[in-house]
Amino acid sequence: MNTAQRWWRGLDHYYWLTAFLAARGLQSQTCRLVALVMVGMSAISLTLLWSPTGPRGAVAQALAVAVAAACWGMAALWLRGRWPSAVESRLCVCVGSLCISISCLIQTDALTGLFGATAFTLVAIYAAVFHTTRWLAITWIATVVTLVVLAVRLASFSIAFAISAVLLVGFTVVFVSLTGRAAIWLVDADILHENFEPLTGMYNRDGFYEKATTLLAARSRGDDRFVAVSVINLDSFSLVGEFSGTSGANRARVEIAARLRETARRDAVLAHIAESEFVIADLFESNDASALIERVRGTISSSPSHLSASIGVVTTPLQPLVQLPPHDVLDELMSIATNAMYESRKRGGNQATYVRNPTLTVFDDTGTDDWFDNEEPA
Repeated sequence: MNTAQRWWRGLDHYYWLTAFLAARGLQSQTCRLVALVMVGMSAISLTLLWSPTGPRGAVAQALAVAVAAACWGMAALWLRGRWPSAVESRLCVCVGSLCISISCLIQTDALTGLFGATAFTLVAIYAAVFHTTRWLAITWIATVVTLVVLAVRLASFSIAFAISAVLLVGFTVVFVSLTGRAAIWLVDADILHENFEPLTGMYNRDGFYEKATTLLAARSRGDDRFVAVSVINLDSFSLVGEFSGTSGANRARVEIAARLRETARRDAVLAHIAESEFVIADLFESNDASALIERVRGTISSSPSHLSASIGVVTTPLQPLVQLPPHDVLDELMSIATNAMYESRKRGGNQATYVRNPTLTVFDDTGTDDWFDNEEPA
């Protein structure tokens, strides 16, 4: 893919930014901010009904009320208690652009409409940061159509003023949106392709290894003396694809990823490393990670897809790892946790197999095969 194609198509960053906000506990604040902007837009639409420059006539006033109602609906979407899906977010871009266009064109005074057209910058910067250039283009098209109509109306007053005013608003919308698009494109070039899985917004395998080895370097922390690596495989996930198709399988992955982010601790490293496989690495005060794993099993089983999971967990003390290469340690921990996960699958799934304090071969020891501490399904 060349630069122009990548600029136009690129990656949809919605789920990556979802993960970024979730990891920092900012999703709720972001939802409230977006909803506040939409409520503010509805208030402006309704307030202009009492302005001498606002909409006149039954049709125009009805459209103003409809715009306000659409803003309330979008605000409710962002305040309903869960983060909107990518499809819902794109719908907000389209509906928001349409609402701004309608609101500008129904004003009695074209100058009032032109002033309102600056609101396109809000939708444009959102589309530029969260979605691809193709979705940003929808906002641009709505902006151009709106400005052209307003320019024609303003031309009766002054052609020079109409051209300069419309160009000023148009350049502002384009500059703001392109700045946001360029910033996220640079992030896309340097980070996203390397470390993140774009569907779920989680780390991919390479990203997981980079962050988890950093986690191992935190072994000097006195309170957290054990590292735990958990491999989570969704049972019978192939059936989801057979019955719901690719889109249904993707929705299930995104839902499980979101639930795992909500369940794990803030400093935990989470990754989506295969079609139906997730990984969590975290530090604990003891070698018992069962509290976390029970929460993981519970949140997966209560998801809309009604899946269960086979989980393999390995915990080992941090202090003996001080002089060992972190990548070699993580390789072996991943291997042990994966084998434990397969043991859970062989036992029928929907359970966890724990490996506590194994003798690691990275110490040049052959280890032991008697590692498994099995837990029956809940």
